[in-house]
Amino acid sequence: MNAKSDVIRLFKELTKEEDVNMNSRLYDYMDSLDSVEYIIKAEQFFNVSIRDDEAEKINTPNDLLKIVYKYRPDLQITAKIKRILNKN
Repeated sequence: MNAKSDVIRLFKELTKEEDVNMNSRLYDYMDSLDSVEYIIKAEQFFNVSIRDDEAEKINTPNDLLKIVYKYRPDLQITAKIKRILNKN
């Protein structure tokens, strides 16, 4: 599992856009109802529960990823290990 690519994949599935990245602004691609759906899908996918006050601060896929890592640090550690192994 690669949390970063999964966050982007969920974003692309919802928006049907291909030219998005980790800094794409949610509200440039979706309305507020779609953004709630995006967060719910991420919660289900990553098995986390994002508080409402945190959800209000999610403006980009990168913001979402930071919150996912907060609740699932194992995903961040796995990503770092993969980067180290790929360098060798």
